[in-house]
Parts: sequence; structure tokens; C-alpha cells
Amino acid sequence: MNVLLNAHQAIEGEGTIEVRTRNEDGRVLVEIEDDGRGIPAHRLRSVFDPSFSLKGARVGLGLGLPLSFNIMRRHGGDLKLTSEPGKGTVVTVVLPLSAEET
Repeated sequence: MNVLLNAHQAIEGEGTIEVRTRNEDGRVLVEIEDDGRGIPAHRLRSVFDPSFSLKGARVGLGLGLPLSFNIMRRHGGDLKLTSEPGKGTVVTVVLPLSAEET
């Protein structure tokens, strides 16, 4: 839900959020893609830091992605992010298909 909320907040006006799923190498991948404002390359390194936020002074700490990242890691998964300013962001949630793989 944190990732979907971020995607929604990244879109100014009308836009699109796509959710895709697939099975790949014994893992489930869930891709959440938006066509929002995107994240500049120099800020991508910080997206999983607890203090990162693109919302400016309107909101306090940006804890959504760091929290989501830690949850994925605890379950043997990962959270990957690619973004391009003006074109949008893709967040990929990666989880093992079985508990034995964690």
C-alpha cells in the first residue's frame, strides 16, 4: 500500500498506475509503475533512507519506502526502484514463492 500511495502522490492531475505480476526464477515479482513526476538520478540513492521525501514541508518523515524495503527483506525479498524525471517510476517488489527460500 505504501508503494501504491507513493505512485498516486507522484501524479499531478491525471495519470496512470499499472500493476503487473509475474513468476520469475522461483520468485513473485510485482511491478508498480506510475507516469508521475519521477525521481532525479542524484536522489535515487536516498529513496530508502528514513528521512527521504519528495513532498517538501507538507509532510513529516518519508517512512513508506524504507518501511516497505525492510518488510520485503524480512521476508527474503527485495524492493527495486527505477525512475526517470518527467516519465515516472517503477517499483518492483520481489518475494520468494515459498518460505524455504527465505
